[in-house]
Amino acid sequence: MVYNSFSVNSDMDEHQLNTAHHYTQKALELHQNGDYKQAIFLLEDAGKIYQQYNKWLNYIETYNNIGHNYALLAQFELAIAYFNIAFMEGKKRLTTQHNEVARAAACLGVCHLYNNHYPKAIRYLQYALQSWSQQKQINCKSINYCYYYLGMVFFKQKQYNEALKYYQKILTHQIKFDNKADSAIAAKAYVAIGKTYFRQKAYQKAIAYLHKGLSIQLKVLGVLAMDTAKSYHTIGTCYAHTNDRQRAAAYQLKAQSIWSDLYQNRRSVFQYATQPHLQF
Repeated sequence: MVYNSFSVNSDMDEHQLNTAHHYTQKALELHQNGDYKQAIFLLEDAGKIYQQYNKWLNYIETYNNIGHNYALLAQFELAIAYFNIAFMEGKKRLTTQHNEVARAAACLGVCHLYNNHYPKAIRYLQYALQSWSQQKQINCKSINYCYYYLGMVFFKQKQYNEALKYYQKILTHQIKFDNKADSAIAAKAYVAIGKTYFRQKAYQKAIAYLHKGLSIQLKVLGVLAMDTAKSYHTIGTCYAHTNDRQRAAAYQLKAQSIWSDLYQNRRSVFQYATQPHLQF
């Protein structure tokens, strides 16, 4: 989430704007603690104040943040409604290339992806990708996540070669493996490529890419992580399809062991199952 500061003009009601700023900061704390509903209530009050005083950048940021919280509650229709307001107001009040406009477009794309509205997902993600690519200071992280979600859209439509094109763009787009954020998206790309090859029944290629992804996940996420468990399980499934039963059993047992440990923390499992990863 993004929470920027603002400047106050002398003729504005400083008390009101300070109240909006306080609501925004409190909402950030609630968001970080997983209390998304309370964060939304405060952000809505802050948004009304920003709108009243024509603080359009803060208003648009706030609506993006409200949408983010609704998305994390898996209430995608409400999330789309707020992201759409941020997107339309951003194009009207800011510029079509502004970072908050691109952010709204990207988040709209992800929410439409989760709602299986693939043409809309492609349209918004490509808008965000074009906007970030044209900025003076290129946002490599956001661009890479656009590639990732575009790959997901085509993967879900079984257009595997098109999905591979987007996933592979990530690995050639200024990845620095000493950077944790870059390593995280690289791991996602390797695993996604592996899963795509698996769907194409190219099991040896799938295994090679999945192993690369798992190696990075173990460094970045550690063993006790849902993504790590899923990679172990998928590698095991690949080995099963190559009739390597011993390795298949070993990797799937490792996945089951991790899942067993994770399910002791039911909240983390629920969040993983329902939350999109809006890494913009």
